[in-house]
Amino acid sequence: MNTRDCAHALIDLSAISANVQTLARCAGDAQVLAVVKADGYGHGAVESARAARNGGAQWLGVVSVDEAVALRDSGDSGAIIAWRTSQFSDFTTAVARDIDVSAAAPAAIEAAAAAARNAGGQTWAAVGRTHCSRRSTTPRAC
Repeated sequence: MNTRDCAHALIDLSAISANVQTLARCAGDAQVLAVVKADGYGHGAVESARAARNGGAQWLGVVSVDEAVALRDSGDSGAIIAWRTSQFSDFTTAVARDIDVSAAAPAAIEAAAAAARNAGGQTWAAVGRTHCSRRSTTPRAC
């Protein structure tokens, strides 16, 4: 087999850590969120997340609650946000696994709030950890 015909990627996790460290230094007091969705863009979500945390990322960003759960299952206990949710997302798991969510549609916000209420006690939604967005040029409080 001719190895020149095989496509492959060599991932340097120390470079991910170094890049995040540089971004964190430039960010000053702002927190750094490293996006590791889609299996870390093919680099391995768990490996990329660990490298980003080692570089100083306070947050990890993923698309779905399922992706966030995979990071929790790998032992990550830091802040994680899943930002592409709908009313059909598993907000009960998000509450139970301490995963922040972003909700853009009223039905998703209602579903997230219901999951928080059903969990009882002081939950992330009760303390404002449901991140809301609105597609508009005019900012509005959620």
